[in-house]
Amino acid sequence: MDRTGWKILLTIACLIMAGGMMFGFRNVSASETEEMSVVTEAEPETEKEEPSIEWRMEEAECFEGISYYRQDNCGLSVIISDVTSELVLAEVKIGDAAFSLEDFEITEPGTYVFDLTAEEMSDLIPNDGEVTAYVYVKDADEVISEDAHSFVLDRTNPSFAFVVSGLEDHIFYQGEASGQEVRVLSYEPFQQSEWAKIVIRAKDEMGCRTDYQIQSSISGTISGKSDAGQPFLTESEMSETVNGQQRFWIDGIEVRDRAGNVSCIGRSNTLFLDMESPAAEVKAPEPVVLATEAITHRNADGRGIYKDDVTLRVTVSDDGEQEQGCGLKNVSCKVLVNGEETDALSDCLNDAPDFPVPEEIVYGDDSALENLQTSYTGTVTIPKGGIFETNDIEVLVYATDHAGNGT
Repeated sequence: MDRTGWKILLTIACLIMAGGMMFGFRNVSASETEEMSVVTEAEPETEKEEPSIEWRMEEAECFEGISYYRQDNCGLSVIISDVTSELVLAEVKIGDAAFSLEDFEITEPGTYVFDLTAEEMSDLIPNDGEVTAYVYVKDADEVISEDAHSFVLDRTNPSFAFVVSGLEDHIFYQGEASGQEVRVLSYEPFQQSEWAKIVIRAKDEMGCRTDYQIQSSISGTISGKSDAGQPFLTESEMSETVNGQQRFWIDGIEVRDRAGNVSCIGRSNTLFLDMESPAAEVKAPEPVVLATEAITHRNADGRGIYKDDVTLRVTVSDDGEQEQGCGLKNVSCKVLVNGEETDALSDCLNDAPDFPVPEEIVYGDDSALENLQTSYTGTVTIPKGGIFETNDIEVLVYATDHAGNGT
């Protein structure tokens, strides 16, 4: 091979070696670079958890997503949990009151509790209605949590009135109540009526429902209540009618609002519907002889003729069936001699004791009714001689009950 050929071969060899060295260098550089990237890659940061906020109150009635609380069950607790850090700031706002972290108690590591009793909560809220409590907390890692909790506070009992009326819408019994207190406005227990209407009107700003019971001496228990599906009404009216001669009374009324505040009353005073007159009977002793036209100057056939004093027995009653009568108000008599009234025996029967209506009526107090006189027995003595020396003596007995029915 000549010198030119060797030069060419040498040149090719040098190029091949140079290329291999460059390839090796590049591989080494890439490897070193990869090692450096592995060594210097940063570890991912752990995500910080927000403090959790939990609200606790007693179980309450809930309507349309809103809970309703009374004065006695509106206590509130706020529980903050922060397991990854510790709180550095906590604020609770209720109405115009504000509380800080110092008002929280650490019950266990990472748990902070804020408590208000029902009494304390009620003192903070001046008016009934919707209440919203706010919480804002921040921990040492600058992580913030905040929340709000709303409910309705109702510390007011419903109020209601009851009205009992009869003929011509005459009101003879009425009263009003709130809570457990009831006041009678008027009471006329004895009515000359065949029916009576009982009306109950209830009010509550948050809405209410009504239950009632009426007791009748002829119909038994009469019940009524607001339909469970009926909305709570701020004003409602319910009524019931009783018919026929009877004694009756309101056995109970209960009005309840959304929060569970209750106004209720028990048995009322007794009321009377009476259209029947008292029954009277006069019994005379066995006569010596029965009168005929032959021995009397008036048409007195069948009347007894006596030779001595005559004592008549008078019986009057007003209890009716099942003791539904309202009792006797007075019993009196007239004595006619030869067809003319004489006052010689004007006090022949004493009046029955009148029903004393107390000046102040106590709801449900029927003690005065214990003095009602439903029956009367007395005597009328016609003396021998004088103006009574005649064959024409007539005794008339009059009786009136407390409803005004007369015999």
